[in-house]
Amino acid sequence: MWLGSERDPAIFMTIKGNSGEHKFPAVPQQGGCMRHLSITYQDGLTQRARSLREHMVGQVYQQGLVEVAGKMDLSPSKLTEKLAGSDSGGKPRALTIDELERYIENGDVSPIHYLIEKYLTCPQAAHSEAIAQLAELAKALPALLERAGVKWP
Repeated sequence: MWLGSERDPAIFMTIKGNSGEHKFPAVPQQGGCMRHLSITYQDGLTQRARSLREHMVGQVYQQGLVEVAGKMDLSPSKLTEKLAGSDSGGKPRALTIDELERYIENGDVSPIHYLIEKYLTCPQAAHSEAIAQLAELAKALPALLERAGVKWP
């Protein structure tokens, strides 16, 4: 269901001062702007980091804190606070959406890949893909063992 449709005005009524009359544009019909996109990325991002913040911390320090902070127009200490989620006094600090976009604009799209893997992939599809890869390896194994000089029953 499309947010803001005639069937769902109550969502907007819960916002103080909103009568529920606001409507979003209709969902594009056939011939609209919908597209299919195939993305290739390194698998396992969500296994290596528990959150997007943790993933970004690893990426920033791998690329170099000073270099990344300069590209984002932040001081290294400010970027450290934002990646930690708070300053040394415990006051909340977080990356804004604009800062995340600035980070991505500088060439590291892995935060997008992390979110895709976390929210848009199907565990059953990943399992099926792994089984298919194992089947291909099993087919190739006898020839590889023979070339390696390993005797296999």
